[in-house]
Amino acid sequence: MTNLDEILTSFASLAGDAIAIGFRGVDDGEAKLLWINNAYTDLFGYPADEVIGREASLVNDPAHLDAFIASVEPALEAGDQHIHSETYCRTKEGQSVWTSVMMFVVPVEGGHYSAAIWMP
Repeated sequence: MTNLDEILTSFASLAGDAIAIGFRGVDDGEAKLLWINNAYTDLFGYPADEVIGREASLVNDPAHLDAFIASVEPALEAGDQHIHSETYCRTKEGQSVWTSVMMFVVPVEGGHYSAAIWMP
């Protein structure tokens, strides 16, 4: 029988929603991706070996990135840990995709965060 720890450990991998985990050091300008699930690959077309270590904004549509940052920055600066926004992202093939983004962050002083989980 599967126990609760096994379920929780596998949840992000099995989730149907795209999930990405990133880390940003205090002196880093942008978070780098540490992990993605299969649904992220299905939605955006990038396998893990192509995105791990790259900027979390990789899939953000450049035409909408500034507006997205402006929509989440006040919440990040306020130290909010649960942030929701909507924006356009781009697949590996360049297709524009409207996404509802949930961010769960571990804030540190100065409005930065050390880790975040994105669910685009």
